[in-house]
Amino acid sequence: MLIVARNFTSFEAPSDNSTFLGMKVSKKLSKKACVRNKIKRRIRHLMRLMLSNNDLTLSKTAIIFIPYKNFELVEFAKLSSELTRVLLRPAR
Repeated sequence: MLIVARNFTSFEAPSDNSTFLGMKVSKKLSKKACVRNKIKRRIRHLMRLMLSNNDLTLSKTAIIFIPYKNFELVEFAKLSSELTRVLLRPAR
């Protein structure tokens, strides 16, 4: 699950172009800490790629990830393309 809030200004940001990233990886997902840490590393790396992408403007945006079961089994390329598709979608 992905929650995106555009024009988000209620947190103290060091600059106007800041992006807030939050994630919740619970023990329900996996009892093993190494699996939960792997999921967090993948999410952080995805966000680094998205922020370096010039097609996306993510300034003043808050993004919260809540992964579901078997998230660690999904290929990284598929995750990247899905995230790009969701972030390029116009805001409602």
